[in-house]
Amino acid sequence: MKTTDGAIGYVDFSDAKALKLKFASVKNKDGKFVAPSVKATTAAVQTAQVNQDLTYNPLNASGKSAYPIAAPTWLLVYQSYSDASKATAIKNFLNYIYGNGQKIAPQVDYAPLPKNLLDKAKAQVKQLGGASSGSTSSSTATT
Repeated sequence: MKTTDGAIGYVDFSDAKALKLKFASVKNKDGKFVAPSVKATTAAVQTAQVNQDLTYNPLNASGKSAYPIAAPTWLLVYQSYSDASKATAIKNFLNYIYGNGQKIAPQVDYAPLPKNLLDKAKAQVKQLGGASSGSTSSSTATT
């Protein structure tokens, strides 16, 4: 896209900024043209309804400053693992993402999770355990 005149494509915000690509403001549900940014993505996610399994859809969210094509990044993990060391490593990774990782997210052009979603994600991490049959549990992070 960067080398082809008039090319249109999708690149996530973090990569677009790093590559110094041009991007357009997009008209949102409230009729406002909003440029992609961490702040505009946060505004979109804050109004999204979070389901029991932590899925949500921030597309075309309400709000004058909401970016209309914000998209979450999903993490799907097993609720139980036969290998306790894997369970511990995954739990530690998720605790980092939902702890200190939230503080650095804006520095790498990702939107931190709103408190209501962050609290639900942390509660799901607490449910992760050791050996069992391997049913899945979802956790989320957002872009």
